[in-house]
Amino acid sequence: MANVEPPPASGPPSPHHALLLHAWETSRELDGNANRLQQRFRALQMWILLVGVLVVLFVALQQQAESAALRYEAAVASQPVTDGMRVHPQLRRLRFAATALHWAVVAFPLLLTGLIAAAHTFRPGDKWVLLRGAAEAVKRQIYLFRTGTGDYATQPDRLLFERISAINERLKQSEVTKLALVPASPAPVAVDDDGLTLLTPADYLRLRVDDQLAFFTRRAMRFDREITRGTVAVLAFGAAGTWFAARGAEMWVPVATVIAAAATTYLRYTQSEETLGTYNRARIDLKNIRAWWAMLTEEEQRDPDSFATLVEWTEKTLEEETAGWSQRMTDVLSKLHRPDAAGDEAKPVDTKD
Repeated sequence: MANVEPPPASGPPSPHHALLLHAWETSRELDGNANRLQQRFRALQMWILLVGVLVVLFVALQQQAESAALRYEAAVASQPVTDGMRVHPQLRRLRFAATALHWAVVAFPLLLTGLIAAAHTFRPGDKWVLLRGAAEAVKRQIYLFRTGTGDYATQPDRLLFERISAINERLKQSEVTKLALVPASPAPVAVDDDGLTLLTPADYLRLRVDDQLAFFTRRAMRFDREITRGTVAVLAFGAAGTWFAARGAEMWVPVATVIAAAATTYLRYTQSEETLGTYNRARIDLKNIRAWWAMLTEEEQRDPDSFATLVEWTEKTLEEETAGWSQRMTDVLSKLHRPDAAGDEAKPVDTKD
């Protein structure tokens, strides 16, 4: 699901520039607001995980500070008065640290509750998924229109208008109506295309197939790195918890455990493994489509039916990828909004791309 910008292309000019301009504007607006809400959703989830970890960390530090203050107090009481007067500043510092940590332990759960309440009230994740799906749907219709294949072989202008109107109508019945959409900024125009001309097979392969192949490759590599880092963090802090227990430092075991749980939760709510698998499958399908086209003779490639098949297979692959991602994210978000999810997030544990 690449960011939407009018792509580069060449071909005969379309007589429906005004309608295509409207379609591109709609696509850019939906895409830009989806990106904005994605950042807001992920930032909110990261803060929830971070504050949850800090709560456990502050509890451990408070216990350690109180323990150290009690030991120091006992040591001071056993010393002569003159020596005791000399060590009192250290005792005061320990008591101050214990008091500060006590208030942190009181305040941070309140902050965590507020963050969870904000996530459940504003639901940026739900709106992100809706806007992303709508942006990709509009983009598909633009490419179908510009190829003039399938249903767009006849009365393309009316069909494009009706399908974009249907997409907007579905958004009107959703949570998106509770959001102020930021208007789309003017789109850059590529040197060899204005985003409005009809596409030849070579244009479509370059602008749609190759563009999406590059997108899936970049994202697959990014998710692979995230999975590797997350898995290493889970194993490392899990081992650290075992080491703390073996060394008799039981107060640090919950800290290591909650950090490992936070790393696991991050991988679940980003759906890193599932999304990586989906991207790889889509990438393989697109490579197969490209190989099929390369196998055709020049005469077969000039056949309108071959072009229609190329477009149909490509758009179906991309539509299935988007639909699968949307369904997975919807399932994750429904878990996040369960009445008992607040406790899960605060731990933090199971939540969920």
